[in-house]
Amino acid sequence: MPEPTTGGARTPLGRVSPVLSGAYDAQREYGSLEIILDGGDSFISKKASEGVPTSDAAFWQRMTDVSASGGGGIADETDPTVPAWAKQPEKPSYTYGEISGTPSLSTVAASGDYNDLSNKPTIPTVPALATVATSGSYSDLSDKPAIPAMPTQPEQVGAYPASFVQISTTDLTPGVSPLTTGALYLVYE
Repeated sequence: MPEPTTGGARTPLGRVSPVLSGAYDAQREYGSLEIILDGGDSFISKKASEGVPTSDAAFWQRMTDVSASGGGGIADETDPTVPAWAKQPEKPSYTYGEISGTPSLSTVAASGDYNDLSNKPTIPTVPALATVATSGSYSDLSDKPAIPAMPTQPEQVGAYPASFVQISTTDLTPGVSPLTTGALYLVYE
């Protein structure tokens, strides 16, 4: 994409935000706004340099000054509220029981076992299920309704309202020729 022109001269701005560059290396060339670590302190470069020590204030700006207390950083901390172990470069390791002022933990805190809980709720027992609940079989049902038998004689069919059922000896299925085999067909209206 072509750069827009305004008719005036262009001035390159260079780097406009700091860049972290790790530990200081006297053999490396640094540009402006590079942040480096040297002797526990951090510095930001003011302008490009190569081999210029961080003590040269014309090229480097100190950002942190842990060496001001003698070069040892936090190990030389003089604040009496900072415990001695926190001033050491290698911090000690403690178990939970060795730390004073901690609350006593219940057994379940370490085991994670439900049985180690106290004040557990009472869980009701599941009531016994009827056999049909697991078998799904109709024959396992109790109090089954009586299902009337299918009528086999013409006189038994008369028990149904005449407007509902008629007796015929002819198959009334559409597209089938009438059969007179003596079979009874129920015609529903």
